[in-house]
Amino acid sequence: MPQAVVGVSASERAGTRAPLWGLLVALSLLALAMAVPVVTGWDVRVRWFPPLHAQWRPRVGPGTALAVVVAALGAWQGAALAGRLPWRWLLPVTWVCGLGWMLPLALVDGEAGIARILDHEYEYLGTARTTTDFRATLEEYVDRIPYAHPDNWPVHIAGHPPGALLFFVGLVRVGLGSGLTAGLVVTAVAATTPLAVLVTARALDAERAARTALPFLVLGPVAVWQAVSADAMFAAVAAWGIATL
Repeated sequence: MPQAVVGVSASERAGTRAPLWGLLVALSLLALAMAVPVVTGWDVRVRWFPPLHAQWRPRVGPGTALAVVVAALGAWQGAALAGRLPWRWLLPVTWVCGLGWMLPLALVDGEAGIARILDHEYEYLGTARTTTDFRATLEEYVDRIPYAHPDNWPVHIAGHPPGALLFFVGLVRVGLGSGLTAGLVVTAVAATTPLAVLVTARALDAERAARTALPFLVLGPVAVWQAVSADAMFAAVAAWGIATL
């Protein structure tokens, strides 16, 4: 008897093209977001590189070579590794890979790439170093939020709940209050965020989907903001809170 010819259905073909279409749409939206303010003169309230509140300054530094190597290895073996590693190894390897991506990106600017940000006057460490009585700080916290207050809080402290300041007060108290050491702690905490996503997905019976997305979770461009940013610590706390629930 003649063998039946197994074909690929239209829905299957559409499914295989979906990631490509998604990528093209995402890139198109990125290009539009950059081009529209320039072409129209639309003020989107950024300084140098609309729509990002950032400066366009490509450069190389001590961490560049390692960042390129990590990115290449991730693109080559990341998906395969995420798919086949046993669970007991997946979490620690994910954390190490996250550190191996974020730290070289920060170190493109040398040690200052880690130490400079948290030492900025708008950030937490300056206030954390001068806080000797946190209960008294809480009592006056709300009153000092308005900019009109004669002793108003710096921007980041005024804009976030006091638990964030307490985290950095704790780092200062245990001797980790320099910009460099605090930056390393924040980056180490930030690198646990993909682990929390994995734990949550496994609890929801979606481990396979999480493993598929893992290379992007670890090596995505969000790492530029995760390294040494207190926002990355917030993201990790939120992710682990969801995992705990």
